[in-house]
Amino acid sequence: MKLKWIKWIGRHKYKLVSIGLILGIGIPNVIQYLDLYEIFEDDWEYPENVSDLNVENAAEWASDWLIRSVRSDGSFKYMYYLDKDTYSSAYSYLRHWGTVYSMIYYYNMNPQPEMLTAVRESINWGLKYFNVFDNDSSIGYFYYQQTSTTGGPALALMALTQYQATTGDTRYNSYMTKLGNLLIWMQQPNGKIGSYYIYRGNASYGEDTPYYPAESLLALTLLYKLTNSGEYLYAMERAYGFYSDIANFDYYAGENTPFIPWASSAFAELYLLTENKTYADFAFDLVDYRLQKQNTRVYYDDFGNNVLGSISRSVAVSSTMEGLGDAYAAAVHLNDTVRMNNYEYSMQIGIEWLLILQMRYNECEIMELEKPERAFGGFRHSFIYDDALTMRNDYTQHTISALTKYLTHFPDSVINATEFRVPAVD
Repeated sequence: MKLKWIKWIGRHKYKLVSIGLILGIGIPNVIQYLDLYEIFEDDWEYPENVSDLNVENAAEWASDWLIRSVRSDGSFKYMYYLDKDTYSSAYSYLRHWGTVYSMIYYYNMNPQPEMLTAVRESINWGLKYFNVFDNDSSIGYFYYQQTSTTGGPALALMALTQYQATTGDTRYNSYMTKLGNLLIWMQQPNGKIGSYYIYRGNASYGEDTPYYPAESLLALTLLYKLTNSGEYLYAMERAYGFYSDIANFDYYAGENTPFIPWASSAFAELYLLTENKTYADFAFDLVDYRLQKQNTRVYYDDFGNNVLGSISRSVAVSSTMEGLGDAYAAAVHLNDTVRMNNYEYSMQIGIEWLLILQMRYNECEIMELEKPERAFGGFRHSFIYDDALTMRNDYTQHTISALTKYLTHFPDSVINATEFRVPAVD
């Protein structure tokens, strides 16, 4: 009988191999599909406080949306289309880490066990792409889709340092040290921090962006805050010498001035750590320049109006509010009452504008969403662009960070005066 089966397998080996390949490829894809689209969703109900509109609840709803966006393997359901009730298959490794950072940052203010579980799962997924240099195992990096930028290690460091500072858990110490070594290795003698070390599979040191250096600055500052190690402070001193000189680096360039939000947070925080007012002044210069573009007049007349010059997308506004929140903390420490008053007003109307983009109960009901749990609490991208019905994890990520800074740093009189306005629904 055994010999008969062996002969049968021999005659049908190619068919069996084909079936095996189909099952090997198909079953994981089916499982991934079910996980991504939540075919077997648990029964979900709106929270009891769904009609109680205040900033604290808005932040909690956003945090719950982020928790629901974490898949079983620790990655995120990255982009959701409200009008189509579908998810995109695209992914961003950098935004993965940025979202983890914002989740643990919010958890520090409102510790929810479900949030911490989601954070740990997402950290572990991100660390799958961790590597060390072949010729120096003390330097770590990430390699994802043939590209390695300083943005990935920087955002991961922001998440990991915040995680350890919040929980006291030191399990990721080795990763932080090696990623910190990478940022120092990427810093040139003049203080400049490079953006790419591998691009499309090839070594690349000449490419520059305004995003990655700013993220690196905040990562180094948070490493210094956690470890009190002089090497990170020295790196930031050199970086300040380079980036504060507009002849070296035009930090005002670009429609979105993308260097400003992370950099203003970095130097405002560095001032609070060192009490070197030079760092606060640089943070103030960055934020004040950004706020020159803030629309404070016709905002109340047009919900789709651009709050920041030509920008009316949630990421640009919310990331600006993040930097503004940290600059406000520095202004409070210096008792700079003029800036405190200006920043309070700018932050309030910026937050009000962002909250219009949140998918709350009324918005989900108006749009008659079949699966409101996929949308409730998260944030849309814009009002007037063709992506007005797009939700992506970093839209909510940056906003929940801004809301956390608002609730942490600003007086109750300002927070409680925040108005929740009716959004424009396309």
